[in-house]
Amino acid sequence: MITPRRAKLLRVPDLRVFQDVIVSVVETQDILRARSCAVVVPSYAAAEQLRRTFEVRLLGPKVKDSLEHGVAAHVFPDIVSREEWYARMHSGLRNSPSRLSSRECEALFHSAVIDAIASGVSPPFEPRPRLVSEMVLLYESISRLGHSTDTFERLLVGELEPSEAFDRGANRLLRQTKFLVATFRAYQNRLTQTGKLDEASLRRLLLETSGEPVLNHLVITVADQSADAFGLWPADFDLITRLPGLKRVDIVSTEAVLATGFYERLYSLLPGLEEIRMGELTTEHPVLLTPTQDRSKPFFIRRDREEELRSIAKRVKALSLGSSQKNVNNERYSTEHTAVVFQRPLPYLYLKRRTLEAVGIPGQTFNSTPLAAEPFAAVLDLVLSFVLSGFTRRTMLALLRSPRLRFEVNSNLVKPSDVTSLDRRLREIGYSGGSDHLSALAKKWSLVMGSSKEEFRGISAAASAAFELSSLEHSACPTVHLEALVDFLKNHHRKVSDQSAFLRRYERGRLAVLTLLRELREAYVINDGKKGTFADLVANIRRSIETSLFTPALSREGVNFVDARAARYGDFDEVWLVGVVQDDWPERPHRNIFYPPSLLSTLGWPRESDRLSGSRANFRDLLDLPNETVAISTFALENDAIMPPSSLLDELAELPFVTEVETFSQASLKNSNPEISSLDQNMFGDFEMPTDSWLALRMCRTSRSDPSFHGAISRDDYQPYTVSAVERYLKCPFTFFAYDVIGLKAESEDSPTMTSVSRGRLLHDVFKEFFSAWARQEGGPLTSRNLEGATQCFQEITERFLLKLSEPDRTLERARLLGSPTTVGLGERLLRLESEHPTKILDRLLEHVLEGDFVFVHENISRRIKLKGIADRIDLLADGGLRLIDYKLGRAPKSSHSVQLPIYGVCAEQQLSGRLGRQWKLAEAAYLAFGTRETFIPLAANSSKLKEALEDGQRRFLRAIEGIESGDFPPRPAEQALCRVCSYSKVCRKDYVRD
Repeated sequence: MITPRRAKLLRVPDLRVFQDVIVSVVETQDILRARSCAVVVPSYAAAEQLRRTFEVRLLGPKVKDSLEHGVAAHVFPDIVSREEWYARMHSGLRNSPSRLSSRECEALFHSAVIDAIASGVSPPFEPRPRLVSEMVLLYESISRLGHSTDTFERLLVGELEPSEAFDRGANRLLRQTKFLVATFRAYQNRLTQTGKLDEASLRRLLLETSGEPVLNHLVITVADQSADAFGLWPADFDLITRLPGLKRVDIVSTEAVLATGFYERLYSLLPGLEEIRMGELTTEHPVLLTPTQDRSKPFFIRRDREEELRSIAKRVKALSLGSSQKNVNNERYSTEHTAVVFQRPLPYLYLKRRTLEAVGIPGQTFNSTPLAAEPFAAVLDLVLSFVLSGFTRRTMLALLRSPRLRFEVNSNLVKPSDVTSLDRRLREIGYSGGSDHLSALAKKWSLVMGSSKEEFRGISAAASAAFELSSLEHSACPTVHLEALVDFLKNHHRKVSDQSAFLRRYERGRLAVLTLLRELREAYVINDGKKGTFADLVANIRRSIETSLFTPALSREGVNFVDARAARYGDFDEVWLVGVVQDDWPERPHRNIFYPPSLLSTLGWPRESDRLSGSRANFRDLLDLPNETVAISTFALENDAIMPPSSLLDELAELPFVTEVETFSQASLKNSNPEISSLDQNMFGDFEMPTDSWLALRMCRTSRSDPSFHGAISRDDYQPYTVSAVERYLKCPFTFFAYDVIGLKAESEDSPTMTSVSRGRLLHDVFKEFFSAWARQEGGPLTSRNLEGATQCFQEITERFLLKLSEPDRTLERARLLGSPTTVGLGERLLRLESEHPTKILDRLLEHVLEGDFVFVHENISRRIKLKGIADRIDLLADGGLRLIDYKLGRAPKSSHSVQLPIYGVCAEQQLSGRLGRQWKLAEAAYLAFGTRETFIPLAANSSKLKEALEDGQRRFLRAIEGIESGDFPPRPAEQALCRVCSYSKVCRKDYVRD
């Protein structure tokens, strides 16, 4: 029987009204009503922010003072995430089966994969632990969309079967679907055998259970999955419409989120929804803090993320010291009223320690950090590596040197000097690993050295550790391996009495890792106790740690560091939206790795366009969140790569905000208080430097109106030019400046084998020698008739060059040039291409030098330029045409920053004029790019297009020459991706590129 219920949509204009409405719809002075109500929020951090907002709204801004003077008692409802909501409903069921943990679910899926393979359904991929976790996610998503395994099979097979016979991709996806279906059914069989509940079976049980209702009032503050990755699924809304005992449902949403399509979807998911508008649209917006009066860019651009936080620290420090003593409520400034809002918690949570906290500004956060970043996770990895490597010297020394582990020999603690002596001795004897070898060395050294020697203490500790872990080298049930691993970690744990903040956090991280290992052991208990290798277990342990989160110790003081979702529930006076770059805002969705979006749409999968609309709506809502001031910050660099600002910023100029220019410049800070002026000096740690002179140097900056600020220098003469230098300028003028003007050496490529440059040189040398030998041997074009002889000639020449290489390089380059049983060599690709174009060639100019004064024309204006270069190959054809060929080991360069073919073509026509008593005209120009499937990449498709390409090449070439001669060398990459591989990133002023 379905309980009659009242479902209401409460539409609010902004987030401040959003918070007021959430507080108002909950009865907090009736304990029974409050405890039977749940408020659904996106995450734990959002729940903590909303809990504080409840305190401020109900108890006043000074909660402690309110409690001391006595206020009416309030009982808060359960503020839960989606997962916690299910846990709350499950806890209210009497005598119900226990729930399957996420670890147990993955363990069952591992067994289900084995069952599916045993049934004869082979996977089209290797089911590694990471892929198994993605299979779990796919299965849960299908269930949450309201589909059964049978429906999933019917829809996907129906889409793929018609094209299976002629489409290899469809055939592979069909085989994948059959394997996934077999795995899903095997999982369901195993789940039934365990007697436990997963999410889907819990939903069924909740709908079938009668009796005392778990909840009778539900307040939903999140959107659906289409608008928010943390939102509710169709199956959740279906549960809401039929859940016994649920009498009241309130959905609170802003107008911006509803406008993304959530409004229409709500009415289809919850029929009979009552709609109420709450609050009025106000024209009072927070003040938008800007760096200048320019409305086109009302946001701050910092050098990097750390610089973002340092600039905020300056403002917070200045406000705290009295530069702005009171806010609109006539209260003194409090750091708790300021929020730093980010899309991704990292690296901001790590940076706050050396930015705000380093200068005495406390910070608080409720966001979790990766467990893999905790120190004890690194300690565990030392043990895992020690075993997996076969107890090699390097992993042994790393383990013994760990300050968090304790090793004793005859009640004597192994010291760092013991490990150093052991390292020296093992290098002398050439130790290569192995537990037996380690044990034999320990016995031998004990007889020769005695127990007093440092080397003996080290080898004895290592042998003892290897003996304790030796059982992990053999196949066994994962539970046995986990017990041995945990025992080792506990036996060698170094207890430290110091209770510093770091060690307290370390201990909490240690307990979190040990808890994870215990959960894994419990999960494997239901996995039939099948034997497995330790390597397979380690892969699962590492993946589990990488995907687990660690909740830091909570604090209720200081600047709030909060993610964009949780910020919606906080009450703040000033908000800084940081890291607003394209990679972070809007948030990138998690993409399914098994199927393309076109197939997933058959299942009703959330569309990326809807998620993008939801992100835009949330960003717009955040701008109206604070009571007083909002500011937006982006940055220029991340890992030496230029970061473009988010496309969300394009809308700012059209929004009706009152702007205020930031007045806390470095100069004003220096004059206002010496404590603030020292903030920048904190960047340099313990370096001793006079504050005044250091700050003066720090504040000294060339005027933006000065051409030198933008990378201009005095004019110079760089002739003769090379095409490679001009192309360097086209890629980025600063790269030309660094290499060609001031002569900075590029970083050498560190490679255990031949570098890309040396491989390219080898390729050119082999091709040049082959065509020279072929001209002496045959003299005619390559055809299908003489292809076999040409192949033999190419192989002989290649082998002569390979003899000059080392053995490893010789093997690799032979496979690259001559091919292997599974790959086609570059030589065969070249010869086949030549035989397909058997044009009569009068002469073939190899590595031809083009040097001298050449005339280039653009828009009827000619200019003579001294140029030198080397063309890989120029063919003089019988019909008077020139064919220009350039070899590329990788891909052909992009035309936006490449002029080699058109410029060499123009130069060749002028230099070769009169050769063999004829006038020559460029007929064809192409790259032979061996890094792509299509080897032959022509400059133009036909003669008319070729003429246009030559004109365009000369235009870009002459413009580059003008820029070089004018001394204009700004950091202006043709593509921002070039910055990731640039050799001069450490000296480039990329952070000024937007100036």
